[in-house]
Amino acid sequence: FKKFFENDRYTQVRRALDNDPNSDPVKALFNDRNSEEFEAFTDYLNFFELVAYLASERQIKSKDVLVLFDYYLDCLSKHDLVMDEVEKKQESFEQLKELLKEQHKSKLS
Repeated sequence: FKKFFENDRYTQVRRALDNDPNSDPVKALFNDRNSEEFEAFTDYLNFFELVAYLASERQIKSKDVLVLFDYYLDCLSKHDLVMDEVEKKQESFEQLKELLKEQHKSKLS
């Protein structure tokens, strides 16, 4: 919670992903894969990969993850560029991909 909300480490990425999928802030994350912005974005995905892993290992409840981070997971899911990155690096974000599927299924129920 502290790492995600109280620290400003992810603020720029959260703000970018809070925009329309075709907006400039989102595209800017992907302009230069060697940039600090893209590195921050990758760290953001790694944060959620860790959360998803902890849920898969039952160290935290999936239900709690969805309650705490539902909005932010939605923000990831609505961006094709983001989902392409998760798919492209499936070996790095395998747990995150599964968490996003679980979140989608829970919304359909």
